[in-house]
Amino acid sequence: MNKPAAEYMHTRTAIVLRCQHDNYFHTMVDNLPRLHLLGLWLDAHPGETLDILLPKPLNNAERYWIPRMLHERMRLKEIPMEIERIHVSRMAYSPPYSRRFKGALPIDYLRYFRSLAGVSNEHILRNTFARNRVFISRPSGVEGGRELLNENALFFHLKKRGFYYYRLEDLTMDEQIYLFCKAEIVVGAHGAGLTNLLFSPSDTSVLELFPGRFIIPHYFYLSSSLDQDYHFLFGDALSRNDAFNIDVEEVLDVVEQMISRRRSSE
Repeated sequence: MNKPAAEYMHTRTAIVLRCQHDNYFHTMVDNLPRLHLLGLWLDAHPGETLDILLPKPLNNAERYWIPRMLHERMRLKEIPMEIERIHVSRMAYSPPYSRRFKGALPIDYLRYFRSLAGVSNEHILRNTFARNRVFISRPSGVEGGRELLNENALFFHLKKRGFYYYRLEDLTMDEQIYLFCKAEIVVGAHGAGLTNLLFSPSDTSVLELFPGRFIIPHYFYLSSSLDQDYHFLFGDALSRNDAFNIDVEEVLDVVEQMISRRRSSE
């Protein structure tokens, strides 16, 4: 039997959940916000419905967030892998909120999304929970490269300053939300784990470690969207995705400045 090569959809259809890269950052910053835009469109067009096409299975973040974000007049439709072409009667296009290399998101969307995560009231969060100092591990073998070679040496000193070591891939979504919603200081190599700044208060301090002198400003813009205190340092790599060492003393100098400023503002 020949495999089907096309399928015709009779309802208005939107392909919104996939971009060129579907890792955690792109899911959270590029793809999921499109559901919000399409939901606003449906609110303005009471007679319309939308089919959301899924050309491959949901990833972990999508499985968590889509049920929380799906409009009542949206329907998910998985597309079998053997389907090569899809013909639709009408196509609804939803552009991303953010641009390439820019993780900034509109404040209205951030309020909406953070309310879904239960982190909409920063004052209560900051004064209810003990604050965390978070060091995001970037071990060998992680997708995308950028292994921090002297991670253990760096954490040896950060631990003395109240930091805890986290492998975010070992945490559930609820655990990641809880961890970052009470983050005081976050230190980590450039990578998708910093996307969880979405859940952190506006007074969180951030130190991003780049492998070499090539800046990808996703998290600067994301952090700026939330009025967080952002800093960065360069490692010794020649390429943006190479494994690298970071100057431990430089990191500690920045961290000490963060701690000092926070103490003086209390």
